[in-house]
Amino acid sequence: MSLKDEAEQLARELFEANSKLRAAGRALHDQVGPLLTAAGIGLNLLQADHPQAAASASEVTQTLDQAMERVRALSRELNPSFAAHLGLKKALETLADNIRAGFKGTVHFAWASSIAPPADAAVAIYEAASAALAPAAADRTATQISISARGDRNLIVTIDSNGRARLPAAAVKALNRRVKPAKISLDTGTKKSTIVSINYAPRRPARG
Repeated sequence: MSLKDEAEQLARELFEANSKLRAAGRALHDQVGPLLTAAGIGLNLLQADHPQAAASASEVTQTLDQAMERVRALSRELNPSFAAHLGLKKALETLADNIRAGFKGTVHFAWASSIAPPADAAVAIYEAASAALAPAAADRTATQISISARGDRNLIVTIDSNGRARLPAAAVKALNRRVKPAKISLDTGTKKSTIVSINYAPRRPARG
């Protein structure tokens, strides 16, 4: 097996492992959390119907509250990305706002797409965009940064800057390996201002 094949295999395995962790985080948030909430509601009703059991029920309610907080914390730890929680559009918008806070120029964000990528793809796109934006945000020659998303068949997220900082070719190649398992590809684009263009091709149902 060549070094390139080994690198791609490691990237796939890392993607699959992170995907499983995010799935576990979503399960805790979407399935275990509601069950604990329902149990707490049941205890509150029990307290109302049986005041004599209020003291015991209160202790159990406190334990449930602690368990719920631990479930929330573990869910956030397993599934920490903004893109997984907020969706890609909101996550990129938040990223643009964060850059504006420390950037002396203007940061433009535009979304013109009907595609809402699933969590794993959204996380991969967000991480690639963050990596591409890091040198642009620190570039003193830059006065304008643009984050734009377009497309209704494929989603294309483009990062542009009028500054001189660019991602090294090796970094683009490494990012490409990381996002490839999510059906995403990167290129540096044809426009002089483009730092990177992120292309996501959704899986389409096979025709019967």
